[in-house]
Amino acid sequence: GNYLDTDKICFERNKSGIWGWRQDKTENVNGYECKVFGANNVELVSMTRSEHLPRGERRPEPRAPLAGLLAIADRDHDDPPTTPTETQEDSPRSSRSKESKEELELEPVTWEQYFSESPLERDIGRPKEIATKVQKFKATLWLCEDYPLELQEQIMPILDLMAAISSPHFAKLKDFVQMQLPAGFPVKIEIPLFHVLNARITFGNIFATDTPVQHIECIQEGDRLSCVVDDACFAIGRGYRAAGGADARVCADDEEGLLQYAIQQSLMEAGTHDDQVDVWEALRGARPSTPQPRR
Repeated sequence: GNYLDTDKICFERNKSGIWGWRQDKTENVNGYECKVFGANNVELVSMTRSEHLPRGERRPEPRAPLAGLLAIADRDHDDPPTTPTETQEDSPRSSRSKESKEELELEPVTWEQYFSESPLERDIGRPKEIATKVQKFKATLWLCEDYPLELQEQIMPILDLMAAISSPHFAKLKDFVQMQLPAGFPVKIEIPLFHVLNARITFGNIFATDTPVQHIECIQEGDRLSCVVDDACFAIGRGYRAAGGADARVCADDEEGLLQYAIQQSLMEAGTHDDQVDVWEALRGARPSTPQPRR
């Protein structure tokens, strides 16, 4: 899996000017005065498990020919390879101990161990073999405190929802935005992809304030801006059709039939257990079949 490690990220104001007369850097982005911050120690962590693969098929991912020149700084964390010196020093006794250790780790977990109150000190299945790759980079953010969008109002509800129903990494991202991110909305973000290539994201024409947008109406509510999106924006275009529409109707019919079955079962006048109907009888609206006497 991949995730952004936010524990080590730190922000500092970028400076402008010459030595001795340096001051906090500010820039104008799309008509808004923004403070420029640098985000250091941004780490993208990629973790790959390989214990399910045979030894002969575990090959490291090939690097591009120019990866050493262009790729961002990264570190590979994996089991250190055995050096020739270490291989020569391995004795039959040490190899037997390694084999016994592997056999012990591959022993199945008993029911008593699985349901015991004490925590299990080893993996339930095969021992995990995880290769971790860390890519470090530095990002630049242009933050504006009087921007029409606000993280707390527009972005945080989305993070709250994703943190509740999705990966715990969204919960960490939510805490990071609340606790560590400086005040203001990131109007522009710049992230290095390679040493000579950067990705830049800029927000502009929010609520169609700069250029009119069809079906978007900007509303001024005191000091606050908002917009109304016309329903025409969500209309299905010509040539499109609902994929799986028939299957969805069949599923809805089945659910309705099961609901009717449950209602019929609860309202049955007969009091014996043998008078119950099966699902298909309920779907057809059939009366309970008379139970056959046991032979």
